[in-house]
Amino acid sequence: KSRVAERIETSDSRVVEFFRGVWDRVFAETEMAQVVREIREGGYDEAFRVSDFVREMEKEVIPEVLGAYLRGDADVLRARCTEDAFATLNASIIERNANQLEMDHNILDVDNVELTGARFLEDSPVLIVSFSAQQINCIRDRDGGVIEGAEDDIRAVYYLWAMIQEPEAEDFEDAAPTGGAMHEEPEPETEASTPPPQGADGKEGGAVGTAGEGISGDEKGEDGEREGENEDGEEEGKKKDGEKEGKKEDSEEGKEQGEKGKDGKRPWKLMEMVIRGAHTTL
Repeated sequence: KSRVAERIETSDSRVVEFFRGVWDRVFAETEMAQVVREIREGGYDEAFRVSDFVREMEKEVIPEVLGAYLRGDADVLRARCTEDAFATLNASIIERNANQLEMDHNILDVDNVELTGARFLEDSPVLIVSFSAQQINCIRDRDGGVIEGAEDDIRAVYYLWAMIQEPEAEDFEDAAPTGGAMHEEPEPETEASTPPPQGADGKEGGAVGTAGEGISGDEKGEDGEREGENEDGEEEGKKKDGEKEGKKEDSEEGKEQGEKGKDGKRPWKLMEMVIRGAHTTL
């Protein structure tokens, strides 16, 4: 068998080459299949299904992202878009705000959502989605006057969106530290005990010595109190360090959950938006 397979694989016969080409076209894994397999096996979403993805796009992602763009909601776009896509859409929002214009943000319907393609971008899976959305073509000025379109000018707009699951969540801004840094608290300073002065004669020395013993006893008492305070301080410090470590772990866990989304998978982000065309529905 191995010799026959080797001869077929290396044969220059036109007949064998023809059937080998047919075999490759029929049974070779398509790029779409490769991308889907990478999503499932590459740590993106083990339970990925095309039907679930299309449903998520139709019911959640498209209304949320498209609605945010029409409203001019930069916060939602920042969370739902890659950095380049956000910069492009946000530039349009900034221009609108500068001219004090407002687009009608009503989305009447989202239809014909299809997964039309799949690609690899630097080893990252990218899904191409096509859909149509019924929108109202109406732009108002700051006083509410219609300067373009009309309140009843309903348009069917056709889109192509490129969606990607990024390996890490992007915030597009330098995030402030979330804490968790451990600092050593300075230890309380202890006063050095001074030896009692020696008297000129035995009596004075004895008297001073007796007093010195009393002072030494007091100092020992104070030292004991300081040691107790130090132990309490160390325990309190350990407790604080434990709380900081716990907060750090919670912060890292929360960050990881934020990167992967509520259901443990990385959220799909808009990488590129293309408007294929539009026409009136009336």
